[in-house]
Amino acid sequence: MLQSTTRTIFNWLTLLCLIASCQDDASIEPVDTFWELSDAVAEGINPDSLDKSMGNAANLSNFYALLVVRNGKLVSERYFKGKNQQSLLHLRSITKNFTSALAGMALEQGHIGHIDTDIQPYFPNELSDGKQSITLAHLLNMSSGWTWSEDDEIVDLIEHRIPNPSSYLLMRELSDAPGTKFNYNSLSPHLVADIISQETGQSFADYADQQLLSTLGISDYSWNKDPEGKVWGGFGLQLRARDLAKFGLLYLNQGVWEGEQLLPKAWVNASAIPQIDVPGSSSQYSNQWWVATNQEPHVFFGVGHG
Repeated sequence: MLQSTTRTIFNWLTLLCLIASCQDDASIEPVDTFWELSDAVAEGINPDSLDKSMGNAANLSNFYALLVVRNGKLVSERYFKGKNQQSLLHLRSITKNFTSALAGMALEQGHIGHIDTDIQPYFPNELSDGKQSITLAHLLNMSSGWTWSEDDEIVDLIEHRIPNPSSYLLMRELSDAPGTKFNYNSLSPHLVADIISQETGQSFADYADQQLLSTLGISDYSWNKDPEGKVWGGFGLQLRARDLAKFGLLYLNQGVWEGEQLLPKAWVNASAIPQIDVPGSSSQYSNQWWVATNQEPHVFFGVGHG
């Protein structure tokens, strides 16, 4: 299923829907030499369908960039509302997909023993009353069970009204038994980032840069920080669209980057298989990725607010 999934989401149309926008600027000189350029006909894409997609994107009020990659080549690239190749674009919750990749790398490198590892040893003084059974998998699948309303609390996080965000979540009461119910929570991946930092002996920002971003040739980026000076695990990363496409290509190639297995193949496979149902949605969830099984072939994808 993975090959069909990845071909659909990143090979047939690697679609980068990045919040807001609409004046075309396609004449910018390339900012890097990584991408080999091609065209729709050469890569077996219907050019009329591609033109229609670009037109639809241009007519949306909240669209910044649309890149199409097939066979490892950049087939089409358009920017809207004044954005261009150099623009750093807010990924919002697609930041979670990077945190997921880094968790997979930390597991493969032996820093973390298992995805079902209890998080109690990492926060020994803050977990009680049933919360001791929360695992890393629960955090990655939004099923930790904490009482949480994303719509009501996300603004407080973004605007730094919560001085100790990790402790703020850890002290919350449970509303459900861990692992039983999906409840979207942007602080869950922040705890994942804390765990990775504890196990690697590095800040999460340094680990992300050294293990993933630099390897992908991503050097021009920004990452918002929490009130304690740590980059957010659940949001805040800003990338150029071409660099986000590299992340898509990494998953398309089942974790292989320039001939090396950078991300465990098994971790990519797991991301494409639903692990928990999402109430009221046609999609499911798996390790910070959305998975759609209501169409053939199945697809998995990242979503950021806006």
